[in-house]
Amino acid sequence: MPDTTETRDQKRERQVKEQFEALGRFVQAFEALVFSIRSRVRMLAPTPYNPVLIAIIVNHKALTAQAIWEILRAVMGELSRQSAIGDLDDSAFSSIIREIDTEFQALVKDRNSLLHGTWLIGYHAEDDTDYSKFKILNLNPSKSGLGSRADLPTTAEELDELSTRCKALSSKIEGLSFVLAGVVPFLARFEKVGARWVFK
Repeated sequence: MPDTTETRDQKRERQVKEQFEALGRFVQAFEALVFSIRSRVRMLAPTPYNPVLIAIIVNHKALTAQAIWEILRAVMGELSRQSAIGDLDDSAFSSIIREIDTEFQALVKDRNSLLHGTWLIGYHAEDDTDYSKFKILNLNPSKSGLGSRADLPTTAEELDELSTRCKALSSKIEGLSFVLAGVVPFLARFEKVGARWVFK
């Protein structure tokens, strides 16, 4: 039977590789979320002249993820205000938009801290045998001095959790978009659980 014991160097190489792969998955999931937001703007704000015109606007490099979300949020708000959408009342719409906005802001903050930080992957003490954790230095000067975020991910699994959150938020935004476009009924995509409207 062959020896399947992983050497210290092999373990380090494997765990470092997993971390870089998880970072790539998160970056891809976040960018897919932004692409979904752009697509929802094009879907909900079509022009009779040429749909490429809207695509030119929402794909301009000057627009950040935040700006694109704010455009979609305003388009959704206007559609909700102008149209009677079955069971979607102002209270339900406001609750869903608030929840989406809160999650989006958290993901943008995490994404910016991660991508603008200094990654310390594979740096460990000489006698370490576990390389599953990494560090991110994201130092921020402020009026109270120099600080850094202590709540950033430190493992591949935590990065994968961020990817999962991006995908879930994208689905929720798409679901609400289809409701506002009149493609599906509100209650086909959302259900009330306690005080919250939950995406099905």
